Amino acid sequence: MDRDELLERTRTAWAVLNDRVGHVPNERMTSAPGDAWSGKDQLAHVAMWHRIALARITGADEDALVGWTPEESATKDIDEVNDRIRQLSAEKALGDVRAEFEDSYNELLAAVEGLSQEQLDGLRLRDQPDRGTFAQMIAGNTYEHYEEHIPLLEALGGE
Repeated sequence: MDRDELLERTRTAWAVLNDRVGHVPNERMTSAPGDAWSGKDQLAHVAMWHRIALARITGADEDALVGWTPEESATKDIDEVNDRIRQLSAEKALGDVRAEFEDSYNELLAAVEGLSQEQLDGLRLRDQPDRGTFAQMIAGNTYEHYEEHIPLLEALGGE
């Protein structure tokens, strides 16, 4: 994927996501019916996936972000990772989660802006070509991911 297209699609989807966040009433930011995710849960979730993508770009320890060793992470599926992210954010204040949501986006976007097309086209894991390129990983943790959360936030906002 072309770098400019990746950035444009990310920025456009982020604007929509932020608009939907703005329509969620405060009481739905911290609670939701049944076992549904609150707005805060969703912001923390998206922020952590931004952080994971950033770690993948920079070579930082993505497993440490969720408090697991690489061996522990290797045995976990995506639902277990997402449950862990929700647990980690449960006691955080809404204001802190909102700040992390914004900060993580800005930091990830800045990192993507600094990547060359060659870097974006490179395999994320050289020995595992089926895991895709950096551009594909970034898309999956930005605009493609936002599209999953927009309807959930619309429901919390009563739209």
